[in-house]
Formats: sequence, structure tokens, C-alpha cells
Amino acid sequence: MEFLIYFLTAVLAYIGLAGGFALAQISPEEMKPGRKYFDALNYILFSLIMLMLLFFESPTIGITVLLAISIYIKFGRQKATLKIAYGVLGAVLALLTFDKYIFMITASLIFMFGIVSGTLCSIRHSQMSRKQQFLYIMGSNALFFLTALPLYFLELKVIP
Repeated sequence: MEFLIYFLTAVLAYIGLAGGFALAQISPEEMKPGRKYFDALNYILFSLIMLMLLFFESPTIGITVLLAISIYIKFGRQKATLKIAYGVLGAVLALLTFDKYIFMITASLIFMFGIVSGTLCSIRHSQMSRKQQFLYIMGSNALFFLTALPLYFLELKVIP
């Protein structure tokens, strides 16, 4: 896969965070009753992405994937967990580049995870100004690129 396609797809997947921020700004009155649904969807999407990695990668990574899912579900409401989750998702995106269809499905799921996570993060930091919220959400999850880009160049392609 060419780097430009990979990079643009990673950027589009990351922009889901901005979409989540915009969603929280457009309909703030819906955020309080909808938070429990966003929390549930957040856990479901992260687990689904990790299960895709488990299904399409070698069985030795399975224990790590199940551990990541359980840690995320246990500590999912803490601020640092989202940052770590985005770093893990960057690694997942890099690992699943061997098939363009699986790669695009994974990128789409990361985009949806970003919308939900961006909304939840915006709700958590509602005391900040809009500009500060946006910069915090986009900047604090930049670990996504710090894992996705170097792993792409390492070419860790595992064929199932």
C-alpha cells in the first residue's frame, strides 16, 4: 500500500474526533441523556476493532488483544485511557494494512470510535472554551500518529 493512501486514510480516521467535538457543540442538550449510549458505543466499537485484530492476526496476539479490551472496559472512564486507546488503534491500523478491504473497514471503525470518543471528551471538558476543547481533543490523542506512521514504515505485515 502506498504511503500517501495510508496517510490520508489515517488522517480521515483521526478526523472522527473533530466530528465528535462538532456533534457535542451542535446539540449540547442531547449530551446528558445520551451519554450512557455514547459510553456503551465507545466500548462496543473499541472491542469490535480489537476483535478484528484478533481474527485477522496470528493467534499469539490474541491474549494481548483480550487484555487490551478488558483494560479498556475496566478503566475506560479515565482520561488517560482514551489517549492510550488511540495509540493502540494506530498500531491496529498499521497491522491491518495487508488487505485493503480490511484496512478500510478498520479505518471506518476508528472514525466512528473517534466520533463517539470526541463527543465524550467534549462532554468531560465542557468547562473549557470551545477552542481549548478542540485543541485538547485533537492534541491529546496524537499518539495515534506516533504509532501508526512508524509501524507503517516497519512493514509489519502478517498474513492470516
